[in-house]
Amino acid sequence: MTSRVEYIWLDAEGEIREKSRFLTLPMNHMIYHIPNWSFNGSSTGQAPVTKSDLILMPTHMFDYPNPAPFRTHNIVICEVLNSDGSAHSTNHRRDCINIMKRAMDHEPMFGIEQEYVLTHINLSDEIAPYQWNSSEGPYVSNSLGSDPVPVKQGPFYCGVGGTRAFGRAIVEEHIQTCIKLGVTICGAHAETMASQWEYQIGPLSGDRIGDHLIVSRYLLQRIAEKHGADVSFHPKPAVGWNGSGGHTNFSTKAMRENISAIYEGCAKLAAKHTDHMAIYGKQNDQRLCAAYETSDPSIFTYGVGDRSCSVRIPQQVFQDKKGYLEDRRPAANMDPYLVCGKIVETICF
Repeated sequence: MTSRVEYIWLDAEGEIREKSRFLTLPMNHMIYHIPNWSFNGSSTGQAPVTKSDLILMPTHMFDYPNPAPFRTHNIVICEVLNSDGSAHSTNHRRDCINIMKRAMDHEPMFGIEQEYVLTHINLSDEIAPYQWNSSEGPYVSNSLGSDPVPVKQGPFYCGVGGTRAFGRAIVEEHIQTCIKLGVTICGAHAETMASQWEYQIGPLSGDRIGDHLIVSRYLLQRIAEKHGADVSFHPKPAVGWNGSGGHTNFSTKAMRENISAIYEGCAKLAAKHTDHMAIYGKQNDQRLCAAYETSDPSIFTYGVGDRSCSVRIPQQVFQDKKGYLEDRRPAANMDPYLVCGKIVETICF
């Protein structure tokens, strides 16, 4: 019986691409049974048309349960290779894995908070949040007989109800699909902007967190398709509302044993602030503005329980005198391989 394999990878802009292949594979096949496959790199911004053939190398496999009519149905994370087998310049996974191998003794662990906005399918450049009935925001009546008035952010964070939580059916299906595929999703909630949500991936080691985040984004986008919606990972999808981040929680073995290692990590991050900001997501400068629960992008700050800082030390961590730090600078559209590799490189080496 035929098996279906979905090859997914990141293009030149960090967007997810996918194509499916139908293969005859062993019943209990492993990742090394899935062959490399070529694709047209000139259509993904990764190659000129005269040298357009690039290679997809499967590296991590997720299995759909009970995938009839196929024997198996797999999603595989792929690295992009040049025609000579070397890593493509957009393939940041390779460097990340090498960094994690070097840092193995530090036992780096991550958790990523993925914020996003569900949007209407819109062929213009304007982002239209899902189920809003105005470009300015959702409208509700404050009292019986009154004219509808626009509602600003406030009631939507962890909100419940039809005028507070937009797109919950998509969110719930996404959670269940991640669980079925073995994606390490550990939480979800409605966020501060209407139609904005967050889910958390982790805790996972540095060599695994990127793969789980990328496949979770892919699943979310595919499920949104079914509901006539799209997903925006833009850092600032609407003026006057909170932006979307990819807050990255990080710890080493030393941090999980003593808070002094967390403070030492903050000092190292401060010294490399500019380097980190350069790779923390496209158009992140629109989100980081020292307002809307964001830090001033020009300076590095940290504080206990302070969401206006570059790095937050959670209150519970401060009380326990051990744990992890939250880097609040990365944007929702950040490349997890770049971000996680950079954090480890800065703190561990």
